[in-house]
Amino acid sequence: MGLTSEQAHWIVGAELCALALALLLYELQVWQARVLRYALGATLLVLTAEGVLFPAIEGALTPARFDSATAQHLLLAALCLVVGLVELRRARRAVTGGPGRAALPLGLLATGAIFALHAQHHSPAPRVLLTVQHRILGASLAVGGLTRGAAELPLPAARSFKTAWLVPLFLAGVELLLYTETRG
Repeated sequence: MGLTSEQAHWIVGAELCALALALLLYELQVWQARVLRYALGATLLVLTAEGVLFPAIEGALTPARFDSATAQHLLLAALCLVVGLVELRRARRAVTGGPGRAALPLGLLATGAIFALHAQHHSPAPRVLLTVQHRILGASLAVGGLTRGAAELPLPAARSFKTAWLVPLFLAGVELLLYTETRG
C-alpha cells in the first residue's frame, strides 16, 4: 500500500472536514447522536495512528530517510494522542473544568506553530509552494485554537465561540484536500 504524500494529506483533509461538519451538526442539534460527543477524541486517536503509519509506509522512519519533517510529523502524532485522550475523558464528562479545558486550544495552537515552521521533505515541488501551503494550514489551525480557547473562557460572551472554532478546522481540512506537490 504505497501512498503518496499528497494522498496522505488528502485523507487527513477529508477526515478533518468530516469531523468539523459532524461536530457542527451535533453542536447545532441537527444530528443528535450522543456518540458524536466522542468524535473529536476518537478522530484525534486515528490521526495519531496515521501520523505514525504514513511515515512508516513512505519509509521515512528508516535511519537513512528520517529527517526533521518526519520528526515533526511524529510530534504532531504525539500531540494528537495527548489531546485525543483528554478529549475522550471530557466526552465521558470525567473532566469538566481545569487544565483539561486548555488541552484542545493549546494543542491546536502548537499544531499551527509546527505547520507554520514545518520543515519540508525532499520533493520535486517548489519549496515556496510547500512552505506557503503549510503556513496557511498552520494559520487556520492557530485561529481554530484561539477561537476554541475563547469558547472555554468563563465569560457569558464565550458561548458565542462554542462552534466558531469548527470553521477554521473545516478550512484546514479543505486546505489539506487541496494540497499539492506539483512539479511547478
